[in-house]
Amino acid sequence: MNYEIICKAVLIAFAAAGAFVLLRGRPDWLLWLLLAGMNLGGFNWYAGTIITPAKIMMAFGLVYVVLHRDKWVSRVAASGSSLIYACFAFVGVSVGMAYLIGLPPNPIESSGFQGAALRPFVQAYTHVSILASFLLVLSALTSKRKIFLFCDFYIGCALFSSLVGVVQFAMVHSGREFMPILRWNAEHSDFAAFSASGTLVQRLYAFAGEPKTLSTFLLPAVFMVLTSLVTGAWRPWWARWWVLGVISFVFLFTFSTAALISFALGFVVLFWIVGNLGVEKLVALAGVGCLACTLALTVDYVLASRSKIPYSESPPSLSEVVHDRVVGRISDQREDITEFQALKYLFGQKPVGLLAGLGPGMFAFHMGRTWEKGIEPIDSGWVVMLMDLGIAGTGLFLYWIFGVWLRNLNWIMPSQARSEMLPVGVVSLASFVGAVFVNAGTSATSLICLFAGILEAAHLQVLA
Repeated sequence: MNYEIICKAVLIAFAAAGAFVLLRGRPDWLLWLLLAGMNLGGFNWYAGTIITPAKIMMAFGLVYVVLHRDKWVSRVAASGSSLIYACFAFVGVSVGMAYLIGLPPNPIESSGFQGAALRPFVQAYTHVSILASFLLVLSALTSKRKIFLFCDFYIGCALFSSLVGVVQFAMVHSGREFMPILRWNAEHSDFAAFSASGTLVQRLYAFAGEPKTLSTFLLPAVFMVLTSLVTGAWRPWWARWWVLGVISFVFLFTFSTAALISFALGFVVLFWIVGNLGVEKLVALAGVGCLACTLALTVDYVLASRSKIPYSESPPSLSEVVHDRVVGRISDQREDITEFQALKYLFGQKPVGLLAGLGPGMFAFHMGRTWEKGIEPIDSGWVVMLMDLGIAGTGLFLYWIFGVWLRNLNWIMPSQARSEMLPVGVVSLASFVGAVFVNAGTSATSLICLFAGILEAAHLQVLA
């Protein structure tokens, strides 16, 4: 099967759909297409920079935000999120820093959109378009029906990718080939895997392109379904145990280090949120967590015993794989992890970039991580932001999302307000927490902005 042709067809379809929706002036449709595009990152193409369906839709979303300023200006002021304007402005400041801070000579220089001359503008566009997704959400979710529809569509996209992941799991364990991970240089990867206890463990990625990309999208969905089930205040079509089981299974078998750590940290915060809604809900959440772990271990044992993948020795248990992937990887590879090296470089060798950053996307040139047609990226969204925008820019963004957290926590807690928007506020807050934590290991700033937008949109409905 020629996946490169399919890839081009998918991208053309998204571009055509985005242009049509933009001409119709429908921000809600743009938002639905953006969510769908986040699940299809495996269909990408290289044209000086990586192009994905989500990037295409974010471009149309940015154009809509610029052309329809009247749709979101008053809503930003009413929500109390005006600090986002400073975040936009600071991206421009960081572009200036890219040309003020001198670059060390690199043996291999990338070119085109990945070159040192244009890279600051390309990465600045990424930051701006991600921030603009917050404004797009406020423009689109102007009614209670659309807010509920956002949650429905998000879970629908997550469930679709999870079902594809289940199909991939079945194909891998029956010795069949699944869609490869497409690379810009045509050196596609037939599968994603890592070694644990002398065994090759394959990872799920569905159509998302990378296991970490899939897990990043699924983590907020896991928290949404889990919260809806244990609180019981809102029972949409997706508040079902089988939905939680399918999404959680695929999320787990992506074996993303960042996602697994983020789930553990986010679950603690989720535990606290649900605990404020009642002791019985807290007990329910704890019970669900224990049940999910037990079922995962049971399913893994059964599947491993029936697997057609040859093992040099007995297959490792799920707990051994997770431990090796999280604890073992961090302890054994700490010095080689790109994020660790980037922070060491910034604080040790380039302190001039601490305040306002080295410039958008310029860390690769400072650290010598470039080649003829590309750069070696950093996975962690927070480390990328620190390298690009410095302490000041990252601090502004953190202060903004902290304000979103506080404002919405006040009305979501039952002692402050009772509203039909309360259930969607609770699940959105849980998803927001998941996105914030998973951004530590892989880029999830777009999800942070999306869920910040739905929280503020729900809050505006309460204030109306």
